[in-house]
Amino acid sequence: EILGEQTQAPVVLAEDGASLAALAEGEGQRIICLDASREEELAAIARAAWPLRDRTVLAGCAGFAEFLPDWLQRRAENAPPASRAENMLVVCGSVNAVSLAQTAAAERAGIPSICLTPRQCVEEGVWTTAEGQEVLARLVGLLQGERCVVVKTACCQEDVEKTRQYALEKGIDPDRVHLRIASGLGSLVQQVTLRQRVDAVTVFGGDTLFGIVGQLGARGIAPKREILPGLVQSELSTPEGGKMVFSKAGGFGEEDVIERLWEKVKA
Repeated sequence: EILGEQTQAPVVLAEDGASLAALAEGEGQRIICLDASREEELAAIARAAWPLRDRTVLAGCAGFAEFLPDWLQRRAENAPPASRAENMLVVCGSVNAVSLAQTAAAERAGIPSICLTPRQCVEEGVWTTAEGQEVLARLVGLLQGERCVVVKTACCQEDVEKTRQYALEKGIDPDRVHLRIASGLGSLVQQVTLRQRVDAVTVFGGDTLFGIVGQLGARGIAPKREILPGLVQSELSTPEGGKMVFSKAGGFGEEDVIERLWEKVKA
């Protein structure tokens, strides 16, 4: 129903064992929604889609991605070794409970963190104010001293609600608050990099990564390796040259992911 509201192409729901037959039936442009509850069914769908590979676009759950190498008949190349970094800025825009637990664990392990206020999260131009300049100066100092620092938009779910309420009071469209926060975090990273060389930027949350990519004027991002489960090392192509980025979805990773990553990359 959701897809049907967005396209003129017919949308076919295939379930109850009809999935594989649906792939081979019909002509013309269409969207087939396939149902699966077991890994064996995902594998069977991948095999059935192989003969149609020249005219099929795949989308869907992360679980299906596991079968794509076989579907594409590709094998992983040897990944390059992990790069070294003198310092690392961790930016957590995700409010997923997993991400919040990970930043809290890093703090307990001795990695300093800065939790932004609701105003700092959503106000445009905040980094040019005296308040913003103070936060930037503190970040630069921590990068120079501690070398690894976490910036987060919330410490707990109560902070998330405070930011939502602040945005509501300022008349910001609730559906666009996450985009405002992502853009603001991108501006923060940009301002930090203007003041201090940052060897590695670690990003929690897809919106946050998108905001950083936009504010840095990046032209592309090239995945290099999975350095930890669910955590990808990439090279971001910016006007100033390549920048090392580690990124993950908010709900991915073990609780000590920040400490483990820092141990891997620090010089």
